[in-house]
Amino acid sequence: MRKKVLILSVPPPFGGGEIRAKQLSNYFSENPEFIIIENSNKSKNKSNQGKVLLSNVFINIRYIIRNVLTIIKTRPAAVYMSIPKNFIPLLKVLPVLLATKLFGGKVIGELAGRNFYFLETKGLSYWLGLRILKAFNSIRVLGESVNDTLKSHGLMSNVVIDNGVDILNQKHNAVKSIKNTSVTIGFVGALHENKGIYILVEIANLLKASNVNFTLEIAGEWGNTEDKVNIQKYIEQNDQSENIKFLGLIHNEEKWEFYKKIDVFVLPSYNEGQPLVLIEAMGFGIPIVCSGVGAIPDTVTSGYNGFIIEEYSAIKYVEKIEGLIRNQELYNNISSNNLKTFEDRFLVNDYFNNIHNWINNSIK
Repeated sequence: MRKKVLILSVPPPFGGGEIRAKQLSNYFSENPEFIIIENSNKSKNKSNQGKVLLSNVFINIRYIIRNVLTIIKTRPAAVYMSIPKNFIPLLKVLPVLLATKLFGGKVIGELAGRNFYFLETKGLSYWLGLRILKAFNSIRVLGESVNDTLKSHGLMSNVVIDNGVDILNQKHNAVKSIKNTSVTIGFVGALHENKGIYILVEIANLLKASNVNFTLEIAGEWGNTEDKVNIQKYIEQNDQSENIKFLGLIHNEEKWEFYKKIDVFVLPSYNEGQPLVLIEAMGFGIPIVCSGVGAIPDTVTSGYNGFIIEEYSAIKYVEKIEGLIRNQELYNNISSNNLKTFEDRFLVNDYFNNIHNWINNSIK
């Protein structure tokens, strides 16, 4: 039987796509039908990811050589890979794609986001990028809204598969109640403007002005020095050092302990696919207040799992947060809904089975 090759970009950096890739690696590594290729580099982080750096050039050359040689040697029935969203990084998958096709294999890929950025442009990058995407036999997307976007460009061979999360002892999580004395608000993600870090600290400032007793706990790594300096200056000027805590990167048990103490999860991001952090929050029964970008509307039902804010307005976020804090019945209902949504849609074994079936169906 011809094998199937999984080309996986695993941490670091510790983004949602990399974390999912590590989950897939662990799951399929025990299956003799699959060959796992892990791509990782300790020098990568959120501040240099995707930049044209000499180190990234060498990483991409190694990526091409390693994967093409594996394909030549094994002649797999199918190759799975994550598809870069930017045009220049996309070019590194072209030799892998052509080598697989040369030996009669199927090529399937995953879009870990809301869209391919080069499809939002004009000219050569659009034309050539679209030609490369159409060479894929199937592309996994994170929601029907993302699927509709790709279809508008003539990409029809897409499949929608939800993410899944493996939370330690998740079944022990119970419906949460809001505390009257103090509230803990949580955020997990890269710390830069695109993820809404500026709106996040403005939300904290408005909560303080409303005399809400709260702590904002922020987990993640800084995307660049400029944002870090600006945010720290803002916090000092508004005397928020006691209310806002930066935790850095958190993993495994430390991350689960973080979620256990969170009362409301906030994600005011400008760009997302289907964020694992929202699914993780649901798994702990935490009400969510977030933006509505990417596949978030396919993931979070506003009013049922929390609230989607259509405007990038800190005031709108604060209104919903305060509404949850002051309405115990609403808070309890949403907490219960989130536990149910997690059980119905986002169990990790369902995710593995769906990916496995998709790969197998691609070669039939």
